[in-house]
Amino acid sequence: MNPQRRNTCLQLACLLACPRLSLAQAPPDPNQSPRWLQLRASLFADQEPQRSELVLLRVPARAVDAGAVPLDLQAPALAPGTASPLAKLYLVIDENPTPLAAVFEFGGPALPAVQTQVRIDGYTHVRGVAEYADGSRLMSLQFVKAVGGCSAPPLGGSEAGRLGEMSWQLAPPPQAGQPQQARWQIRHPNHNGMQMDPLTRLTPAAHFLRHVKLSWGEQLLFAADLDFAISEPPGFGLQLRPGPAQTLRAEADDSQGREFRASFPP
Repeated sequence: MNPQRRNTCLQLACLLACPRLSLAQAPPDPNQSPRWLQLRASLFADQEPQRSELVLLRVPARAVDAGAVPLDLQAPALAPGTASPLAKLYLVIDENPTPLAAVFEFGGPALPAVQTQVRIDGYTHVRGVAEYADGSRLMSLQFVKAVGGCSAPPLGGSEAGRLGEMSWQLAPPPQAGQPQQARWQIRHPNHNGMQMDPLTRLTPAAHFLRHVKLSWGEQLLFAADLDFAISEPPGFGLQLRPGPAQTLRAEADDSQGREFRASFPP
C-alpha cells in the first residue's frame, strides 16, 4: 500500500475509534452548552449577555491543578456609555456539578475586581458576566481544559482547632492614584462531598462557605454568594481605591450553619 495512503487510513481509523479524543480538541459552541442554556434562562430571562472585551477574565487554557485553578475577573464599574453602576458579577463554570460558582458584589471602596482559585471538573467554558443596574449585561469567557478538580483529594488540616480563622493582608501603599492590593482568607475545608480522603478512604460530608461579607469602616467592601467551586482554603484578592485605611469587619457562614466573625484594625 502506498505509504501516504496508509497514513491517511490510520488517521481515519483513529478518528473513528477515538471520537471523544478528536472532539475534545475543539471547544464546543459556548452558546449551546445545555448547562449554560438552563442557567441563562433562570438568571437572565433567557437573554444572552453581550460578549465584551471590557470584562477581563484571566484563567489558564489548560489547568496544571484542576483543584486549584487561578482566576482573575474584572469588570467596568459603569456600563459603557451610561452612568449605570455594576450591580453583580457572576462566575459560571458550565460543566461543574453546580455551574453557578459565585455571585460577587462590590462596595464603593473596592474596584470591581476579584482574584481567587477554583475547582474545575472537566473541559468547560468559564464565564464572567457583569450585570448593571439598568439590566444590561456584558460577558467574557474562556474554554478551560481540566479534569477531576471537584473530586481532587482535600488538603486536610483546615479543621484542626482553627476552623474559621481569618487573615487580612494589605500590600504597601501604591503609587498615587493606583489601587491598593489586598487579600482576605479563611481557614476552612471547603469540602464539596465528592472528595475522598486518601488516608481514611472516607468521603467527608459537604462543608463549604456559602456567604462572605467584608465591610470597610461603615461601607460595604465586598460580598459573595458561593458554591463549592472555590478551592481550599477559600480566599479572595481585591483592589482598594486610594483612601485612608479603615477597620475591616469580616462575616462568613457555611453550609453547615456555622458563622464566623473577625475584625482587623487599620
